[in-house]
Amino acid sequence: MGAEIVPGRGWQQGAKLLDWGFGLPPAASVGHLVTPDEASRLHNPPTPTPAPTPAPAATGAVKAAATTSSGTLTVVVLVAVLLLVIALIAVPLIRRSARRTRRG
Repeated sequence: MGAEIVPGRGWQQGAKLLDWGFGLPPAASVGHLVTPDEASRLHNPPTPTPAPTPAPAATGAVKAAATTSSGTLTVVVLVAVLLLVIALIAVPLIRRSARRTRRG
């Protein structure tokens, strides 16, 4: 039925799940049915309250943390872009090399 075969075939996953469930002590609980009130709260969450505004003058430690966070984000984005460019260049080269290997 289209089950993923990782970490095992569908029937193996089902067997492990049943073994686990029937292996639990009789008093154990694996969850509960959701009541109508819980379901309505899940579908209609309360509106969030706005966050309090920070003080106008931040201390040096707060400014340093904000700068470090922004700098870290910039580095992460640059590394991601660099990896993407490398992948875009490497994939055609690998395919071309594989074609040459099959021909020769």
